[in-house]
Amino acid sequence: MLHARDAEGYIKFIKAVHRAGGLRLGMAHLGDWPRRGTRRLPYGLSLGSFTGDWYTAADLYRSWSLQQPWARPIAKRDDVPEWLLDSPPYIIVRIQGQLDAGPAEPNEEFLPYRKLIPLLEPIARMLASCADDHVVGAPWPVGVSGLLPAGRRR
Repeated sequence: MLHARDAEGYIKFIKAVHRAGGLRLGMAHLGDWPRRGTRRLPYGLSLGSFTGDWYTAADLYRSWSLQQPWARPIAKRDDVPEWLLDSPPYIIVRIQGQLDAGPAEPNEEFLPYRKLIPLLEPIARMLASCADDHVVGAPWPVGVSGLLPAGRRR
């Protein structure tokens, strides 16, 4: 497991590439690197192994992440930009394909596409139940800024 213990969220590029006989894992640390000299990363890196599956890896990450300042519930954070709080919900449904690479066959679970409606209706009901102010005709509040206070009151 490759772990960058970066609580500040510096930009990184992590890529796993299939190579003959195995896998190549790379991490690039992006930023304002000096042209000359060296730069010390402001966070630690580790490479290790563990026994288990991806659930085990997710639990390891969760244990670390819950100790970070950004892991507080969004309703309790004071560092979320106003523009983000005023953003409407954005839901993406992959009606074709599983990944960004490879074949893009239709997902049989969603065919015909009207099967999506029952999956989205509970989300719309939840958002509508928390909204004080909403756009006429829309089942969700104008932004999360309206949703969060309503959620706190509940």
